[in-house]
Amino acid sequence: MSPDFLRCTGDFCPIKEHCLRYTMLVAGRQDFFGKPPFHSETGTCDYYREDRPDAQRIQEVAYFFWQKEGCPQNKDLEFWLKAEHWLLALNRGEI
Repeated sequence: MSPDFLRCTGDFCPIKEHCLRYTMLVAGRQDFFGKPPFHSETGTCDYYREDRPDAQRIQEVAYFFWQKEGCPQNKDLEFWLKAEHWLLALNRGEI
C-alpha cells in the first residue's frame, strides 16, 4: 500500500471497524482527511474501503495452506479461518 494512502480518524463513524482507511497500520508518514467523510444523513462514506478479503481470495489462500500442510481431511474450516485471518492482517499492514 502506498505511504500516501489517505487515512481516516474514524471519529463518530459507525463503519470504521472494517474500513481500511481506519484499520490499516502505516509505517512512516500518514495523511488524514480534514474531517471524517462519513455522511450521517445517508449512512454512507464515499471513501469507504473494505478491509475484509473476498471469498474468492480466501478460498485461494486456504487451498494453498491446505496443500502446504499435505492435504489433510476434514480441516476445511480450519484452513478457511487461517486464510481469512492471514489476509485481513495482510490488508491492514500487520504482516
